[in-house]
Amino acid sequence: MHEKLISDDFDKLFLDVERETQQKEENDRYYLWTEWYSNWIDLFRWFDSSLGSDRDKSFLFVRFFELQKHLLWTCKCVHSGAYHTAIRELRFIFESFIQAYYMDKKHFDTEIGGKLEIIREIEKSLYGSRLIDRTGLENKNKLKERYSELSKYTHSSYEELKRPIKEGKADSRIVFTYDRELFEKCYSFTNKVLDSILFILMSFEESITKKITEDELLTSFLKETNCELSLDLLNKQN
Repeated sequence: MHEKLISDDFDKLFLDVERETQQKEENDRYYLWTEWYSNWIDLFRWFDSSLGSDRDKSFLFVRFFELQKHLLWTCKCVHSGAYHTAIRELRFIFESFIQAYYMDKKHFDTEIGGKLEIIREIEKSLYGSRLIDRTGLENKNKLKERYSELSKYTHSSYEELKRPIKEGKADSRIVFTYDRELFEKCYSFTNKVLDSILFILMSFEESITKKITEDELLTSFLKETNCELSLDLLNKQN
């Protein structure tokens, strides 16, 4: 005899939220995360090829490999009405790629175990905006602005508390339910974070730029999702 799984009861609740989300959002918005996942497949292949044997000591490779799992989990969270969980996931993705870029650029020839020890030494004093300032990346102000926006929804902040307390919109904090405003936040934040990741990858390895330029479907998607940092870098390097 098989015992009943907890998810047997929960899944129906989450599916009800997803059905409402699908009904109330346009297809291009509902399928955003699977579209990014589809693009990840080609991007990962290009990035892997560009690194060659250096992949074994690259934190960017590790983080980019992980990204497919984060995308699927973020998709599940958004479609289930767990919007703040999705935003926390996006903030982690964003910060982890900034850190990986910094480590791979500053300590390129260091083995990954050595890089891990360096992270242990610096992580308490070098993170967030301070870490962005230490990278060689362009558009630091835009990156810091995005980090700050994400942080407002991942800490106990005025922005995070305003809707349930000041505006009386507490439903999404109490039950899993579709919320148009929070869905829009997750939609916008997802595009900004993935735009930042592409910008970081192209800044690290210029050959990725050529691959993206040659892919008409991907460049069209970047325009549709307003990936301004990536598009600006594509224009500069072509």
